[in-house]
Amino acid sequence: MKTNSRSYSLGAILHTKDDLRQQELLAINDINSDRLDQTGNGEAKKTLENNNLRNAQQN
Repeated sequence: MKTNSRSYSLGAILHTKDDLRQQELLAINDINSDRLDQTGNGEAKKTLENNNLRNAQQN
């Protein structure tokens, strides 16, 4: 029974790590989008959004 409990705990830890990585990517996207909004560079913003989408799909 303890072995199963440890397995579930490890699974929860790995899932939490993935969630934190996703939150980190979203935060980076928000920061970069804010910077691009200030510069008014729409083309760079579109490229950044595409890159962030690709990163999110890979994770």
